[in-house]
Amino acid sequence: MRLSDRAYEDLKQRLFGGDLAPGQFVSQRELVELTGIPLAPMREALKQLESEGLVRIVPQRGIQFVETNLTFIRSVFQLRIIFEKSAVTLFAEVAQPEELDALSDAHREMRSRLKDHQDPDLLREAQSLDFHFHRTMINRMQNPILEKLYAQNMDRITVVRASFGLLTAASMCKAMDEHLEIISALRERSASRAADKMEEHLSMGLRRALGV
Repeated sequence: MRLSDRAYEDLKQRLFGGDLAPGQFVSQRELVELTGIPLAPMREALKQLESEGLVRIVPQRGIQFVETNLTFIRSVFQLRIIFEKSAVTLFAEVAQPEELDALSDAHREMRSRLKDHQDPDLLREAQSLDFHFHRTMINRMQNPILEKLYAQNMDRITVVRASFGLLTAASMCKAMDEHLEIISALRERSASRAADKMEEHLSMGLRRALGV
């Protein structure tokens, strides 16, 4: 792996994990000291992160990590709703019964394991299942441009979740239940109901992020 790629992944994981706070200003030298990666590849990584909207390079002030303000939160969730309503509408037409069975079984098992657990490893596993569920439908659209934009937007969603402590057993249990409702609509081949349930699910995520 190139040093710039290592720097890129390192900074993203620190932002996702809360080691680097949204809105925080740091210098390039501080990031070099933090990661142990030289300045040249660090600059390359920062340019990539800036193009994806995760950092802002401010002359005379340094590097500012993305601010998770009201406008940002609404924007990333609204974009996600647009992507995923289209994806679930298509998926309702092409999903195979065994595929839906596997998704349903995985969600019910995770729902049972979570209960009131706050084990960080289990929560990360639940989040991975959450991401897998949504990516399955996005990938079925077979649109590489959309897949790239979706992945970048999900990085922003991950920052929001980390910023506001949204990754909890209660929130993931709720997400599992909402996913199962979507799967039920998919089994019926009801594209309109699946799209409605997806919008409801993602709108609930927005409300949780806004604290309302």
